[in-house]
Amino acid sequence: MSVPDAGQLADSLDKATKTITQSQPSLFSVTGRLVTLPSCEAIVVGDLHGDISSLRYILMKTWFKKRAEDGEPVVLVCMGDYVDRGPGQVEVLYILTRLLTEYPRNVVLLRGNHEGPGDVGVSPHDFPHVLHRLYDEESQSVYRRFRDFADQLYTAAISPRRALILHGGVPVGSQSLKDVAYAHRTHPETDTLRQILWNDPMPEQGIAGSVRGVGYLFGPDRARRFLDAAGVQVLIRSHQSCEEGHSVIGDVHTIFSCKLPNYGNKKAAYMELPKAATEPVENFSNYVKTF
Repeated sequence: MSVPDAGQLADSLDKATKTITQSQPSLFSVTGRLVTLPSCEAIVVGDLHGDISSLRYILMKTWFKKRAEDGEPVVLVCMGDYVDRGPGQVEVLYILTRLLTEYPRNVVLLRGNHEGPGDVGVSPHDFPHVLHRLYDEESQSVYRRFRDFADQLYTAAISPRRALILHGGVPVGSQSLKDVAYAHRTHPETDTLRQILWNDPMPEQGIAGSVRGVGYLFGPDRARRFLDAAGVQVLIRSHQSCEEGHSVIGDVHTIFSCKLPNYGNKKAAYMELPKAATEPVENFSNYVKTF
């Protein structure tokens, strides 16, 4: 596809923001910024960072657009980090916002740390520079639309009894889904939102400081405690590159969908969760697709 002009991207961002705030609350069960997925197949996508080739591949392999047009019960859940670093940042953002607007029943967009609140810096954040290069004096207006859009993105999604889906990790100081749902309201008085967007799993028990300088490392015990409180089997998250596109620590599955050379991963991945059944899922790794 050709790069959208400034007006097209701004309009798509505005429409996507309205879809999230005005249309989707009547289509999904939404509490704060926590969306409960219906009983349907979920295509779960990790970090993209402007990797337009990976996004196109996933959409093609899953036949997502045709299935959505045909009214099939399928939801595309993207876990954030749409921009920064990659060459196709504008294209990724434009495609996802267009899909959200066209198929509001079938697209759920979560917030990543690169779409985080303005008072929590992230580096590199080259998206404003990309906009300036493409749109010159119109870039600031487009970026304001992007910030409005980012501030309305869902913090997390839940597939009942199966999975909690978010960008970074469980907040180590909380044991309540309500805290996740309203993390955007309690920020910055609490660091719940910051942790959800920045935390990473570790194989050791307990918690530890993060080399990122923001958030914490959390062990399998902390993950299991939170997942039990949420009534689900696993946490599905992104935020970290994986050599094979997918990694598992305890009950935490990391999915990384970006395949840009600067991350060093051999493969990228996404997950196709089948429609919820009454029986627990035996092995979530069976539903991971690598490429």
